[in-house]
Amino acid sequence: LHDHLDYSGVLLVAGGSVEARHYEFVDWARRDEPEVELRETHHLRLGPGAVATLGRRRDNLHDVVAGPEGAYLIDVFTHDHDRSRSREFRLEPQTDGSDPRVHRATRLD
Repeated sequence: LHDHLDYSGVLLVAGGSVEARHYEFVDWARRDEPEVELRETHHLRLGPGAVATLGRRRDNLHDVVAGPEGAYLIDVFTHDHDRSRSREFRLEPQTDGSDPRVHRATRLD
């Protein structure tokens, strides 16, 4: 799971298939803290020719896993300024029975 802060992007499945999950920060103001809450916005299964998009904030965090036959992706990203960056996160298991789309995540750095 990673973000592309201040990037916009398109992921095109050129072959095979992928499973993609997209997330957003529950509280954008806390995006730089080591532990954050993320809301899952999309869970997609994409085949050849399908696309997934992400905006500077919208659906920006994502995890993409190749399908059983593998996958070929074409990723196109644009960034808005020199501070644009990408970071990795680990989702924590959900144990409290709250909204199943909201997850705690720890930044890996």
